[in-house]
Amino acid sequence: MVETQVITWKVNGLLDCIKRGAVLRNLKRLASDVVMLQETHLMGTKCGYLGRMGFDRLFHAGFTRGVAILLRRSFPFVTLGF
Repeated sequence: MVETQVITWKVNGLLDCIKRGAVLRNLKRLASDVVMLQETHLMGTKCGYLGRMGFDRLFHAGFTRGVAILLRRSFPFVTLGF
């Protein structure tokens, strides 16, 4: 059986570069397969910050406060078409 590590984290904003760096360091240390971030506060071009967090796949919705799901390539995941 393969173990999967999932983290969910209410980050309350990732616009500050110092805070974003601290979150990145913690995510690297924890080496999770799936990370769900709430309240990223990232919208538009600022969503690119999430691409630097060391994950291979990223799903983000920045309608209001912003949520993100980050996945490692090794995590088996299939997107279903609706």
